[in-house]
Amino acid sequence: MNVDLILAAVKFGGILVVGVIGILALIVEYKDDKNKITKWGRRALFLTIISVSLSIVAHSLEFYKSQKESEKRQLALKKEVEFNQKLLSEIHRNLHSFESITTSLFLRFSLPKEHAARYLERLDKLAKSFIQSGYDDKSGLSVAGSVLDSESGDIEEVTDVRIHKGTTGFPSHDKERILHLLMSYISIDFVIFKEPWDAKLQPNIEGDFLTQPDIKYSISYHPDNFEYSLENQNFLIQITKIEPRRLTTSGNIIGTSDLSGAQLMFRIRGMITEDDKINKILQELRESIDVTFIILNLSNGRKITIKRDRIEKLKLDGGSFSDKLYHKVIFDEL
Repeated sequence: MNVDLILAAVKFGGILVVGVIGILALIVEYKDDKNKITKWGRRALFLTIISVSLSIVAHSLEFYKSQKESEKRQLALKKEVEFNQKLLSEIHRNLHSFESITTSLFLRFSLPKEHAARYLERLDKLAKSFIQSGYDDKSGLSVAGSVLDSESGDIEEVTDVRIHKGTTGFPSHDKERILHLLMSYISIDFVIFKEPWDAKLQPNIEGDFLTQPDIKYSISYHPDNFEYSLENQNFLIQITKIEPRRLTTSGNIIGTSDLSGAQLMFRIRGMITEDDKINKILQELRESIDVTFIILNLSNGRKITIKRDRIEKLKLDGGSFSDKLYHKVIFDEL
């Protein structure tokens, strides 16, 4: 509907009617000698009503046109604001883009007695001898945690010791093979989904995901030492700033802001053998590992720290890989 054309026609119609009324007023009488309305008077009254009606219609059309123009301006303004926001978001993404991630993790775990009783007994004796000798480094141990004397600053009590690879404290390949395999090599697969992935709706197939992740990479680590708590008999492996292997990306995550609300999932893997029984034990031990700390160092200088209370364990069904236990994290607003 062409409002402008209709409005112009109504206005011209109103002007024409007013003009006709004015001309009639000059050449005819609207009332007779008895002060009654004549036939031309009734016609003039009818034309007056038409003139008022046209005036109301004209004002209504002008109001309608004004409202429509206002709505168009508001819509145009909204689109402009949305465009500017999107443009600023893209600028922010590119200014804070990253190309790589280095990963740090703290892994804490205990070893069940049925698999590690002799090793734990040997390690306790070795630690006791190390402390009694005045921290003789010939044992291959070093102090990892201690309580200091408040006055002298000397070690008052050793709480944790560090066992170095290649020393007598490290699990033996022959006598403590399972523990040696567990401690010697760690591989962790990471995937990041920009839109959180629902494992219940999309079970993994052949150890992978139906929905391809937006970032996918792995890290591998050969620990050269680990820490042992004398009180709790648990272990700590610190993996520090490891570069990714085989990093692939969908292109949906470019900058730090893209990680807001995204979902990180990872699984801990390691060495496998030809012995299925040993592999099953290794899987159970890896599933008992407690990830207490994760630090993601992005190549743009941004660091993301994830603490233990935000890490959820997620057991996936299906797939041919034995390592089906994932850890899940939802990123906060970044």
